[in-house]
Amino acid sequence: MTDRANFRVLVAGGGIAGLTLANALERANIDCVLLEGRDKFAANEGASIAVLPNGCRILDQFGLYEAFLDTTEPVKFVYDRDNAGVPLAPPSDFPHLGYVRTGYHQAFGDRQALLQLMVNSVKGKSKLLVNKKVISVTHSPTGVTAKCEDGTTYTGDILVGADGVHSKTRDAMFDLAADEYPDKIKKDREALTAEYQCLFGICTKVEGMEIGEGEYGYDQDRSSLAVVVKNGRTYYFIFQKMAQILRGTNMPRYSEQETEEFAKAHFDMVIRPGVHFKALWDNSIASNLVVLEEGSFEVWTHGRIVCIGDSIHKMTPNIGNGGNMAIETAAALANTIHELATRVSPARPTETEIKGALTGFQTLRKAKTDIVTNMSNGITRFQALQKASLPVIRKLLPCVPELAVNLQSEIVVGAPAINFLPIPRRSVTGTMPFNPTQGLGKTESKLRRFVIIVIPFIILLFLATASTNPASLSTTALLPVANGAMILATWLIEGSRCSNYLTPACLPLVFITLGHFFGMATIAPVYYTLHYVFSPIDVFKASDMRLTNAAYTRCILPSLMVAYFAPFKIAWWV
Repeated sequence: MTDRANFRVLVAGGGIAGLTLANALERANIDCVLLEGRDKFAANEGASIAVLPNGCRILDQFGLYEAFLDTTEPVKFVYDRDNAGVPLAPPSDFPHLGYVRTGYHQAFGDRQALLQLMVNSVKGKSKLLVNKKVISVTHSPTGVTAKCEDGTTYTGDILVGADGVHSKTRDAMFDLAADEYPDKIKKDREALTAEYQCLFGICTKVEGMEIGEGEYGYDQDRSSLAVVVKNGRTYYFIFQKMAQILRGTNMPRYSEQETEEFAKAHFDMVIRPGVHFKALWDNSIASNLVVLEEGSFEVWTHGRIVCIGDSIHKMTPNIGNGGNMAIETAAALANTIHELATRVSPARPTETEIKGALTGFQTLRKAKTDIVTNMSNGITRFQALQKASLPVIRKLLPCVPELAVNLQSEIVVGAPAINFLPIPRRSVTGTMPFNPTQGLGKTESKLRRFVIIVIPFIILLFLATASTNPASLSTTALLPVANGAMILATWLIEGSRCSNYLTPACLPLVFITLGHFFGMATIAPVYYTLHYVFSPIDVFKASDMRLTNAAYTRCILPSLMVAYFAPFKIAWWV
């Protein structure tokens, strides 16, 4: 790694976030020293990782996407089942649709394999140090010093805490910031909670499990996830709600015996018809039982210190976004540091300049990570039947077949890339181009659309009505147009359009029924107002969002002929 005016970044922690940042800064010719507390970067702990399109694009910028994909098998279909193995909805191909939209597969693989690829990708191996657990931090106007457990110290201009959910860097930052933000720091020290345990692991091929498929299991107070990749290698998760919510950083660690007992208690869980969890456990080659910490922190940075990844936004793994948010956040921080270093070059940035840059970085990332953290934690409870009963879920899921891919698209579309590296060609070939102005935290306010556009139209309508002969605006005069078949057909078509799922427009029969009772001249304006409010341009970010259900749409004309034109004609004859 080439020095840039002796500007140095220290990174505590050699996980996904830390190694992403190290790879990016090396390519920016910024000196970066990575301090990993363990004796190796890629330990085999039975952990897996889902790399979604937002993470894949950044890996592609490093030249690692294809290499990681070669170690695994893309997920093609996902099933949602109850604990009898009965599907709650038809199988979903949302991972494939995500590929069509973004140009990237949803890749599920060994976390160890990805870490090793990232380590191998760093050319300056002398800057990747193991057995360097950071235990204390000293901050000064001219630099920041990290002291390691072995007594060594390292000094730099910025210290990045990527040392996980039990981050010592974060604790040191809180100590330094306590006088400036006493209320926020007090809240952050108590921000971590845990309501669920998770047994995760890897097993060899199990008879009955299909390669390229993911299985979500729903049950009372517990749930499961199993993903099968190349050669039948299976990654599994068993989630269990605990008797009480744990708080703080002093979370329990489990012994092998406790892990075994937990596994046996869930042998009855049905992963798919004919396959119980016991079969996966019997073929297990690595496993780990942990509590699932959850937490979004208010203070990400103070002075020359900043935290990223699980140390500052910790989420449950049910939607596979913990690692991807760590990659995103590391990329965004790399952009911030590169922009700062470039702007002040050849000088080193001052403490004031560093503070301003890191504060801007937090502002840029916090809104999105808060939303994704809450979304992920909510899905954990949804699948454990804490948010809805099984009968409700059984009726709900088939009605929103593209809900998963649309939620994923909201997360992915506005994801950052590394600004100083070329954008991969494949990332611009999909039907939903990455767009930093769209996605979570950047959606146009529906209230604003109503206030800015709809209310002025209502006022204009009132003024026009007040100055016009009321007879010319009577319901009777409007009915021949408002009750026309074209309006009914339009509403029915819009009801099946992908972009209108979970909006008022997906309920055309409700509006048609209301029109029958209150008059279409009254209900049509309400329909079109709601349709406008719930249809900002970003809902069409993927071109397939404009599509309708073809089978449904073909039935509309015959249905109108039978249910609308025929009765009207018969009544006319009579």
